[in-house]
Amino acid sequence: LLAVCAVAAPYSLSPWVQEKALKGAGKPYASAAFSILFDAGGRLLETGLEAAQSLVLLQMHLIWDSTPTEGDLPLFGELIQDTMLAL
Repeated sequence: LLAVCAVAAPYSLSPWVQEKALKGAGKPYASAAFSILFDAGGRLLETGLEAAQSLVLLQMHLIWDSTPTEGDLPLFGELIQDTMLAL
């Protein structure tokens, strides 16, 4: 759910969500989702279809929320594939 909110937050009309600039509106939700999915060392903690869906949505959020000067974005393609193969 947090990953969905990360993607949807920039489109929200709610003043609670739009308290920051439009571009960064999903960051609090994405951060919360990352803390559930990954440990401090960056290893994936959750598996299953829900985790794969969350990774896809978080990838979308990272792409939409980035600027060209931010360098390399983490890509979760391999993690998503491994998660789906484990089902």
